[in-house]
Amino acid sequence: MMESFEKRVNQARDGAGSSVEKSLSENNNLKAMVIVGSKGSFINISQMTTCVGQQNVEGKCISFGFIDRTLPHFTKDDYGPESHGFVENSYLRGLTPQEFFFYAMGGREGLIDTVVKNSKTGYIHRMLVKSIEDIMVKYDGTVRNSLGDVIQFLYGEDGMDSIWIETWKLDSLKTKKSTFDAIFSEALRIHPMEIIEVVDKLQERLKVVPGDDYLRMAAQKNATLFFNILLRSALASKKVLKEYRLSRKAFEWVVGEIESCFLQSLMAPGEMIGCVFA
Repeated sequence: MMESFEKRVNQARDGAGSSVEKSLSENNNLKAMVIVGSKGSFINISQMTTCVGQQNVEGKCISFGFIDRTLPHFTKDDYGPESHGFVENSYLRGLTPQEFFFYAMGGREGLIDTVVKNSKTGYIHRMLVKSIEDIMVKYDGTVRNSLGDVIQFLYGEDGMDSIWIETWKLDSLKTKKSTFDAIFSEALRIHPMEIIEVVDKLQERLKVVPGDDYLRMAAQKNATLFFNILLRSALASKKVLKEYRLSRKAFEWVVGEIESCFLQSLMAPGEMIGCVFA
């Protein structure tokens, strides 16, 4: 019963926050600051204007510090919200001495947590950086350390810088056969071979792993397999002619843009990826 009571008391502040959100005008500067994501939250606004809410230490409401009571100002066996850390007042109205004491208890715990986490995560970050700070992408596309040991033959297995990667859906993957035929079949009066040839040549130019030997060609195929599937799906001849209605010049421009974006997305040689990873 006490646990349920504590849970309900903790939820009171959130309810107050949602009420404040609805009641404030759109012209309120503080509300505007929260909505655009600049700083603060609706909980902060509710603490300023309605009530600060329940104060917790170690995940529970304020427990007895004296015999059968939290502070000597309260009667024994008082399980009411006020005596167990519920701050009824807002920052605007001001806190009573007991409320201020409980608020300081909760604030102290938050401060200690912040300090402990900062020191731990800071040290972990330092250890990571010092252990892998020499790892970089070389001009042959491999990832090596300062001794020349190969960490990866191709950065991320596809040689791409994840900053430039975009998410695209492959619609043709789950399409019904009838729909697939309608979108991709070549039953057109304008002959589509020209588009197919341009896409083929584009795929040959988009190299992640240069070279003609068997291993390099296999690595190139693995790195660009999904991209090529997506490219053929998006630039299917029927789509280009009927759905996109591209002229020859417009189609050439699209192909050029794809090529420049692809080359921009390759991981640049000399990138110190160890530090980036850390």
